[in-house]
Amino acid sequence: MPHVITLMQHLDNLRIRDKKDIENAEAIFALGYPAVAPLIPYLFIWIQDMNWPVAKRVAPFLTSIGRPIFPELNRVLATDALKGFGWYSNTNMGRDGR
Repeated sequence: MPHVITLMQHLDNLRIRDKKDIENAEAIFALGYPAVAPLIPYLFIWIQDMNWPVAKRVAPFLTSIGRPIFPELNRVLATDALKGFGWYSNTNMGRDGR
């Protein structure tokens, strides 16, 4: 029987591995939203420091999702996981009214 990979296994294989992992980031973006919805909380980790090369790619992708990302953004902001993260919601999210 051939090896069958589940969607979650595939998404897990695409996780960004480090701050310079543009290749996996681009693969995630190519799948698009809502296919990568399970990775959204994880993607917020990569915009903690906008000096990271991957952050400059992840932030516009998250912003492009628009309003559907707000519940997840609120969950992330309600935790201590991303202290200092509030700047993102104030400067980027919802800017274009989506």
